Amino acid sequence: MRYDFDIVDIFPSDVFGDARIAQALGDIGIDGNAAGNKKALFRDQATVDAILAGPPALRDYLEASGFGFTTYDSGAPAGRYPAKDGPMIVHVVERLSQNRSDFDFAASRSGEPLPGGFNFGHFELHLASIKPIDMSLVRKSELARDGELPRWLVMLISAGAVALGGYYYFFGFGL
Repeated sequence: MRYDFDIVDIFPSDVFGDARIAQALGDIGIDGNAAGNKKALFRDQATVDAILAGPPALRDYLEASGFGFTTYDSGAPAGRYPAKDGPMIVHVVERLSQNRSDFDFAASRSGEPLPGGFNFGHFELHLASIKPIDMSLVRKSELARDGELPRWLVMLISAGAVALGGYYYFFGFGL
């Protein structure tokens, strides 16, 4: 199971440019630059599925600590997070620590996975080992997802298909 997660904005920062919307969101505690507008989302759907299949206390604990239950992948390598998210990562880890005593995880203290497969001990070890990365240093080819062709290759294949189609249109199929 992969425990990498990224920080995402609930509302895009552009929304806060409208004074009326910013005021309305501010009235309910959501500021464009504050933790109230941010969620931690796991990158791996299998991890989210394990949480959703696990005990309700796990979901409650993670939600109270700033997590959502959908996925997002910033493109950062495994074990790394975008450096710009550093303050929010620290905030989420602090909330996880503060909320720990409010939720019963006796089963997780044994080192065994919880029902559903989420292993809290592995998650805590992962949190202790993650490091920031300057995303401008990550090559664009590393941002391609598994099974996704690099953009340049898609464009090359598309151009070839257009050229081949044009050839057959003008010169026929050799019949």
